[in-house]
Amino acid sequence: MTSSTSSSSSRRALLALLAAAAWALPPPAAAQAPAEPAEPAEEAPLPVPPREPGALARVAVFPVENLSGAAIGARELRGAVELALARRGLDVIGGDLLERFLARHRIRYTGGIDAATSAAAARDLDVDGVVVSSLDFYDESRPSFGMTMRLVSGPEATVRWIDGVAQAGDESPGLLGLGIVREVRTLRDRVLARLGQSLADALQGKGPSAPPCPDGRRFRPKVRSRTGIFAQDEERLTVAVVPFRNLSRRRFAGEAVALTFARQLASMPGLTLVEPGVVRDVLLRQRIVMEGGVSLDQLRTLHGALGVDLLVAGDVFDYTDAGGSGAPTANFTVSVLDDRAGRVLWQSTSYNQGDDGVFFFDAGKVGTVPRLACRMARSAVEQMVSAPRRPAGAADPQRKPDHAR
Repeated sequence: MTSSTSSSSSRRALLALLAAAAWALPPPAAAQAPAEPAEPAEEAPLPVPPREPGALARVAVFPVENLSGAAIGARELRGAVELALARRGLDVIGGDLLERFLARHRIRYTGGIDAATSAAAARDLDVDGVVVSSLDFYDESRPSFGMTMRLVSGPEATVRWIDGVAQAGDESPGLLGLGIVREVRTLRDRVLARLGQSLADALQGKGPSAPPCPDGRRFRPKVRSRTGIFAQDEERLTVAVVPFRNLSRRRFAGEAVALTFARQLASMPGLTLVEPGVVRDVLLRQRIVMEGGVSLDQLRTLHGALGVDLLVAGDVFDYTDAGGSGAPTANFTVSVLDDRAGRVLWQSTSYNQGDDGVFFFDAGKVGTVPRLACRMARSAVEQMVSAPRRPAGAADPQRKPDHAR
């Protein structure tokens, strides 16, 4: 009896101990109250230096987009761009600070800028705009260098200035060849100096915000249809240039010719250019692939997203630079479409060589394909758009001397 009673008491004591331990344990994970999500830690501000006193503007210089198809020293070229702009009185943000900004916002494409990136640059870097540069042409064997540059700013990524310059070392040989430039770096510095001065002049109100290409009357379209886009004295229209389809052997020829048209359209009174980076952003977000051209459904999608009046598209068939003593050639078709109704308002085909209309001693010969395409684009755009009236005898404020540009 005593043994049975002792055993029973031990069992009761053990059960009581187990019950107390169970009460002491935390409840199962499913029964626990859900933890409140931790607030993400705010990123520390970038170490932006104070503004340079007396600077024309503070700008961020994006890495250069390479449309030349040649291998280049990207870091060295961007440094040359930054130096050229700083020498013209601009406060430049670049280098490691800009790399940190690009990494923070996961920006890989620098050939254009969308509205969100433009706003972020103004906020994080305290800049007045972003300089976007595209290397159009680069050749060390026959020293040649060409670049298009633009300033984009504001929450809507507005193009404030755009210009382009291309030069070849043997374009002005002079007496005994003394004018030949044999180093591509020398051409690079000359081109960047002209672009920097053009931007500085535009910021000071001393020059146009979109200098037009040189006179292209010798390079008029061979085939054209439809009438001009708008008549005189009509309201200002917005225009977007979509990437041209490249059917040539030259890499990036479609992007290069599209950018040339964007520059020329921006110079026309009555037209407002949509930043190409904004157009690219919409194409990506809407998953629009334009390899086969522009469809009506794509036009409607772009109209809803961009809110533009006109779309410019085209095909590039030839974009070849001069070889040896030859002349550059370009061949492309451009179409202007009404995105609301999907109508083709204008279409033209241009094919030219740099020595068209040249008869004596190569006088007037165009030496590089970017300069040839620029003149052809001006001729096509001037025919597709009717310029507003100006008072009799008044000079064209956009017209500049037709020297090499």
